[in-house]
Amino acid sequence: MRNWKPKLVLFFTLQTLAVGTMIKIGGANQRASCMLDECDPTSPFAVLAAIALVFGELGVVVLFLRSNLRVWRALVSVGLVFLVVVVISAPKKWDDERYIASALGAWHALAAAILGVSGVLAGIWDLLERMRRPDTSRRDDDTSAMWPFD
Repeated sequence: MRNWKPKLVLFFTLQTLAVGTMIKIGGANQRASCMLDECDPTSPFAVLAAIALVFGELGVVVLFLRSNLRVWRALVSVGLVFLVVVVISAPKKWDDERYIASALGAWHALAAAILGVSGVLAGIWDLLERMRRPDTSRRDDDTSAMWPFD
């Protein structure tokens, strides 16, 4: 993934997902279940911490994408870390912050899927580029019987 266009598409996809997650988290106290019943309001610290977490994780992905190197290993590893976060946090009982936890769980699950798939596809593309025969062909009298090993 040295080309900047796929990196830009991946960044805007993740940024759109992150902004949607932050909007959902920001509206934690305005949900319909709180308007119908009496419910405890979500603490502003939890809302701000969750938004800062999503923003920070997006920043880490941006640091990997801005490098001019092959980033498929980083994408797969960050996707696996996001998947581990989902698996670890799923069985916990979030009594007070259930709404925020579900939004963060959805963010991590979708980001893990997007990063994992794009990292695997970039790795396959990188492997195919390395296996490709160079375009500079030899002259007919200079061919070798050991072509793949030249």
